Amino acid sequence: MNELIFTSDMSTDDKLLALAIAMNQLRQTVKEMWIQKGVEEQQIPEPIMTSAVETHYKKRRIGRPLLEGEIKDAMNKFKTMIAVADYLCVHPETLKKYVKLYGLTWKPTRGSKPFKP
Repeated sequence: MNELIFTSDMSTDDKLLALAIAMNQLRQTVKEMWIQKGVEEQQIPEPIMTSAVETHYKKRRIGRPLLEGEIKDAMNKFKTMIAVADYLCVHPETLKKYVKLYGLTWKPTRGSKPFKP
């Protein structure tokens, strides 16, 4: 695994990108180790263990705040608040918190009143 190095001349965007890449590499390493452990210690066939680990990771999101662009993109793709929350892997109340934080207005398909922060 590569060592993460920040220099004083790096912009915040470059640092965030480097962190995101490092987190992704670490996540992949953990997945591989988890698969290997299941195969070696529990004698689970590798294809089954790989499928189980991939399914588990698809349901979880990285512990970081939602970005405004992510929310807007999801709102354009889906019609209901629940579908947007599922797509972003967060609880609908968490989504509501971020919608309010970013000052977004969104009209869900159910109910007569749009959600306004």
